[in-house]
Amino acid sequence: MKKSITKNAIVRYLIICFCITYLSWGCVAFYSRAQNVNFNTYTWMLILYVLGVISPAISAIFVERTYEKKKYKEIIKGIFRLPSHKSDWVIGLIAVSVLQLLPYFVWSGEIVSSFVNLVILIPMFLIIGGMEEIGWRGFWLKRELQINEQRRFWVVLKVGIVWQLWHLPLFLMLGTYQQLRTNILLHTLSTLAITFLIGGLYIRGRSTFLCVILHSLINSLSDIVVVNQNLISSIVIMMACIGFFFIMDIGDRKESACVYKIECKMKR
Repeated sequence: MKKSITKNAIVRYLIICFCITYLSWGCVAFYSRAQNVNFNTYTWMLILYVLGVISPAISAIFVERTYEKKKYKEIIKGIFRLPSHKSDWVIGLIAVSVLQLLPYFVWSGEIVSSFVNLVILIPMFLIIGGMEEIGWRGFWLKRELQINEQRRFWVVLKVGIVWQLWHLPLFLMLGTYQQLRTNILLHTLSTLAITFLIGGLYIRGRSTFLCVILHSLINSLSDIVVVNQNLISSIVIMMACIGFFFIMDIGDRKESACVYKIECKMKR
């Protein structure tokens, strides 16, 4: 019965999320193409764009409040939950830095602005990117793990694939990162890479807040360091992130097993 309720919550979340995003982004994409203007040319276009960006957070909070009957205080507490290990912050920052900066030195690229701009970019991308994590990891991945805890790899992969489908309207808008700097194949590989990196850290620490911060940092660094993407580099990066995921997953399983053994001994 509990699994059924959880599955229903996930379905409701996805329907609401995709409806909001595809309607808002669809309007912007249509007008952008029809008038040959960038997605942020007019205020109303920018508002609809931001609405689509934060739709995962809106949808997750709405389902938790109306369907799961949670109080706002409980929802907010869940969003700002700190990771189980303080070291998760260090591991996350190092992993994201390597993900964003190492490809620049290996496959070259361009530094388009100063790293000092991170002070401005990170707070901005907390909304444009970071808040997505409230829905994708904090809501959906959390519930998928409750249903399929033993199939973590496939659960994370499923979330990543749907997450990429959610991004598709951005390729139709003029002036977006997706339209200017990448294509669907390379972006899919990049999205899956981030999915496994952040997913691994979520599994280890179960912290939505950490995911929000790391996502905003990834977007911020992407705005400063533009890497010359190609198929080989994208595959290598994705495989490295999958390897990182398995390290986090195995470590968490071993830790959980140790805790279980200790609890069993204490009961005796």
